[in-house]
Amino acid sequence: MIISIQTDHQTDIQFCLDHPENDIIDEKGFYLSGWIIEKLGAVSLITITLGGVNVGTFTEFTKRSDVQFIYSNHQNSLHSGFGKFVNDISIGEKELKIIATVKGKQYQVFSKMLKIVSKKSGDELGINNFVGSYHYRAFVGPPEKYDLVAANQFNVLTSLGLRENHHLLDIGCGSLRGGRLFIPYLLPNKYFGIEPEQWLIDEGIKNNIGLDMIRIKNPTFSNDRDFTLSIFKKQFDIILAQSIFSHASENQIRKCLSEIKKVMTPTGIFAATFFKGDTNYTGEQWVYPGCVNYTINHMESIINDYDLSCIPLKWGNHPNGQTWIAITRKENKNNILNI
Repeated sequence: MIISIQTDHQTDIQFCLDHPENDIIDEKGFYLSGWIIEKLGAVSLITITLGGVNVGTFTEFTKRSDVQFIYSNHQNSLHSGFGKFVNDISIGEKELKIIATVKGKQYQVFSKMLKIVSKKSGDELGINNFVGSYHYRAFVGPPEKYDLVAANQFNVLTSLGLRENHHLLDIGCGSLRGGRLFIPYLLPNKYFGIEPEQWLIDEGIKNNIGLDMIRIKNPTFSNDRDFTLSIFKKQFDIILAQSIFSHASENQIRKCLSEIKKVMTPTGIFAATFFKGDTNYTGEQWVYPGCVNYTINHMESIINDYDLSCIPLKWGNHPNGQTWIAITRKENKNNILNI
């Protein structure tokens, strides 16, 4: 939800909280992030309190080019993002407040009640955590299906022809849920992952593959959050977007597709999942941990706009009920196995 605030200084502030989306939070902590759109330099400070206690202060903001792309009508404004982990909080109901300081005056831009609950100890796999919780498995999806989703994407890609000598680009690689299978399988210097949240990559290395595997296979990572697939200056045989379009706006999907042809080999395949529905998501925001739907006809139409072909795959056992599609250059369409 986007909130608009009018200040005394004729400066409109638009604010959005990305995380947390849930109202029930694990006492071990949660990830807090959002962004603001405002006139250059108007907001000097963002203060975040939980239950009256200051849990975060931001005086410097990260450029959010993904926000700038979505809200292109705000090109003369500053698109700023902030994010941090709020850890070790006490149980109970607490009010989350976010306050912006503009020219020395404070404005409350956001408020909501959070219920802080206790989780069972000894849950190293995060099984008892909510989706989106501060846990390397739960943050990327249902923790009880972490292994199944990993196996599913590995099976799909190898069935589509992934070989050990191929270059693979994993968009939204997260905590290396799939990476823990792809990295050992591929030859050194062949795995490339994009993940805006560096902590997820760090936790994935720590818990899934270890530093020795990093040394041997030498995967490459980027924290780009704007679908800049060309950041690696490589051509890829296989590109993966597992559960990316299931959270993305149409503009974000279009930005991704606009980059695909720049980095895909002539016979390359882009495998992606999305939730097939009877309606199309029309919002402009990334939705997480919630999901969005698109009709298959609309998805095919978007892909066709970029002179690419979309092949809905028959693979019907995605653990979370998503639909797999293979995207390729039109001249390569007949070479795709409809698995």
